[in-house]
Amino acid sequence: MRIGIKGLEIERYFEGIHDGYLHEMGLQPKMDCSGNWTEGFGHAIFYNGKILNGAENEDLANRLSVIKTVEEAEFWLQKDNDIRAVEVEKRLKTDLKQHQFDALMSLCYNAGFSPTIFALINKGNAYLANLIDFWVKHYIRSGGEIKNGLVKRRCTEAHLYLTGEVNFDAWKNYYDKLF
Repeated sequence: MRIGIKGLEIERYFEGIHDGYLHEMGLQPKMDCSGNWTEGFGHAIFYNGKILNGAENEDLANRLSVIKTVEEAEFWLQKDNDIRAVEVEKRLKTDLKQHQFDALMSLCYNAGFSPTIFALINKGNAYLANLIDFWVKHYIRSGGEIKNGLVKRRCTEAHLYLTGEVNFDAWKNYYDKLF
């Protein structure tokens, strides 16, 4: 299965695309809230086999960056998702609808492969409330702090998983339950 339009919409929205150096042509890398250097729509920049991290590596991130156009960013977004889709399918023991797969792919694109999320999904609909509760309360921190952008993303993903609809204001439905 491949990520669909709704999953890509969430990823594009929350990952954004960086063109912050107006004195330079093309897109430039950016550092995410965890200090990791990315380019395009969240494509990680690697150096010596590890994700490049830290503000002190800005010049290196710019030298290593290969994504310069929106078209290249779109290409790498799809390629990165295709690679993750293989890993997601290995972990799934149940069939998902396209919108559920999209929501899960967005989570994995941003936060990695949560064993707990997969365990709850694989247990089936009887555990749906537990799944959504875990989904919106985890992977919302960076550097020990809750990040509003991550809260909003997790709620948007969970809402898509439940309803099949992308709603970037879905966090308002869950906020009281979170804190």
